[in-house]
Amino acid sequence: MKKPDEGKRPGLTAKFSEIFKPVKSHLSQISVCLIFCIVIFFSYNNMIKNNSDYSSFSEEYSEDEKTETTNKITVYVTGEVVNPGLYELDENSRAADAIELAGGMTESADPEGVNIAKILNDGDQVKVPALKVSAAKSSYKSSSSAKSSAAKSSAAPSQNQTAPSLVNLNSGNTAAYMTVKGITPEIAANMLAHYNEYGGFESVDELQFVKGIDLALYNKIKDYFTV
Repeated sequence: MKKPDEGKRPGLTAKFSEIFKPVKSHLSQISVCLIFCIVIFFSYNNMIKNNSDYSSFSEEYSEDEKTETTNKITVYVTGEVVNPGLYELDENSRAADAIELAGGMTESADPEGVNIAKILNDGDQVKVPALKVSAAKSSYKSSSSAKSSAAKSSAAPSQNQTAPSLVNLNSGNTAAYMTVKGITPEIAANMLAHYNEYGGFESVDELQFVKGIDLALYNKIKDYFTV
């Protein structure tokens, strides 16, 4: 029997190719869709992870910021303030804040003697000094002349008495100071120190500011000095 011409009949491979050709086309589309879905999934996953990390960082930063803003320091306020003592302030507070908590400065305080703009640290001491004698001298300046005049008038000797020899306080001579009864070498040295520190005496009343001269001694010696 004569075999059919194989060149005129489609082979088995060609038939399978024809059958699976649509399937291959669909598989390609499915593969593209699957790859696209995988890319979207991983991108979304990374986005969620990044948002989670950012939220954790934000919470930690907020907690740190809250801790920093609530830090406190304790300082000791002393000297010429109304209520000396220990006070708690916020971190980075200034000396002025501590002085205000202590009730402010007294009338005897020297505002120029403390840096109220200084930023304080835990354990610092804020000391408000008192006015020095040089500052107190100005407050007594007006009354000093009147007191000196009155003292000289009351101490004026009668015609039958010999006027005492007055010692000039601005001589700066301790030996001369000690010629007045009651002035010891130690007090004379303190008088000289006062003379050197403040550039001399403006009135006899300034003897009250010399260490070692109390009111009783001052009343005994004031009539024997002059300026």
